[in-house]
Amino acid sequence: LNVTGNAKHAISSKEYMELKTSTGTINILGAVSDGLHCGRGKINNEHNYFLMKGGVVNIANVGSDGIDSDDYGCIRIEDGTLSINVGDESTALKADSIINIRGGNINIAVNGYDSEAIRSRYATHIEDGNINVLITGNGSKGIKGKCYTSGSTVLNGGNVYVSGGNTDIKVLGGDFTDPNGEIKSKQLGNETYDYHYMDWYQIPKLLNEPY
Repeated sequence: LNVTGNAKHAISSKEYMELKTSTGTINILGAVSDGLHCGRGKINNEHNYFLMKGGVVNIANVGSDGIDSDDYGCIRIEDGTLSINVGDESTALKADSIINIRGGNINIAVNGYDSEAIRSRYATHIEDGNINVLITGNGSKGIKGKCYTSGSTVLNGGNVYVSGGNTDIKVLGGDFTDPNGEIKSKQLGNETYDYHYMDWYQIPKLLNEPY
């Protein structure tokens, strides 16, 4: 199936979108806005989600995000192969609440500036699967979890590879935890005071010496 979104999104649903194990290959050749978009129904609706259980999805040449689960929607990937290429100021996988990756193969190329491979508003949980991220755009990020209330970015399995530029782990409002349960990145600020951009943090980090 080859789809091009000439007006807005290539494929859109008001609540949920589910790709079953019997799903074949879906090629998003381009879109004015998102490649796949769900959650335009009721805000904070438990049925706002994107679920991938199988199949092959290729997304490229989109004006906004690759996959966007909006209105407090979540993203859950259990299996299948997902390849996304995003440009400027875009996100490959974007959820308004939680992203949960339990399997599958995910390949993301972030070519534009100020873009992101994976972004969740509350938490990102990676339990299995293979995630490969290549970043070439200035100011772009691999995995970004911004927690407004509670939650954290947890790597509890699978393989995650992020390459290109300076590699770092940054979580706003929560902690980053590795498979052994150890906290690798501790949040000392909050959503209104992001110390990652402060001189007292940036200068010693870049120069590798006390400020």
